[in-house]
Amino acid sequence: MRCDVIAAGIVKACKSLNLNTPVVVRLQGTNFAEGKKIIDESGLRLVVDDNLETAAAQAVRLAKITELAAEGHMRLSFEFI
Repeated sequence: MRCDVIAAGIVKACKSLNLNTPVVVRLQGTNFAEGKKIIDESGLRLVVDDNLETAAAQAVRLAKITELAAEGHMRLSFEFI
């Protein structure tokens, strides 16, 4: 699959939905580097991984963090470093 096309669609969808939470994106295929660049330059909270197992683990970790914050009535802000 063409990762650049997928990445552009994900960026467009996230911007139109005004998402504030991180999204884990697993990209693997043709034009991976171009797709990753599109996502990295989007300014959105998108985590890119080319490995399904590590992407899934990352999504679970982020979901747990978000859930714990909600249970504690805390506002959560993500900043990627």
